[in-house]
Amino acid sequence: MSWTFCHGARKPEIVEALTLFSVDRVLRHIEHGNSLWMVKQSPETPPYIVCFLLTRDETGAWGYQELREATGTPLNCPLELLDVAPLINRVWRQRVVQFHANHSKKPAVGDIWSLKRSRIPHITITQVAPQLKGNYAGEPHTIKHSQLAQRLRTTTTHPNATAVASS
Repeated sequence: MSWTFCHGARKPEIVEALTLFSVDRVLRHIEHGNSLWMVKQSPETPPYIVCFLLTRDETGAWGYQELREATGTPLNCPLELLDVAPLINRVWRQRVVQFHANHSKKPAVGDIWSLKRSRIPHITITQVAPQLKGNYAGEPHTIKHSQLAQRLRTTTTHPNATAVASS
């Protein structure tokens, strides 16, 4: 995929042009850092997810590169967009859901987390409220959220992706 740069254009102008002057109808858009996520639809096709990566060239001009769900766009797609467009690439959607699960600090029952400042190396979460509890080697433990270091394994589901388990 190639990049398109607009001499003298600033980032807000690129975002405005991509959202307001699109050939296909923009159903929803979310700007996140240097990514502009959209759900678009043409008269001939169902809605689809597209990501515009935004960057500057060496002269300071802003530009973009378009990536579509079918080609496996970046994994930081906002989850709410998965509900707006029908499934095109199941594997990519599963990876998006997994990406968000791995980058969330919210533990869920069944997750395995490594721990910091603890005599045990990891814990399987058994309860998240009112206290965070889990098991290690068959023994129950109560822990603090601040002790969670890294999610080692999770099982996550999303309506537009099948269940995902990672290790």
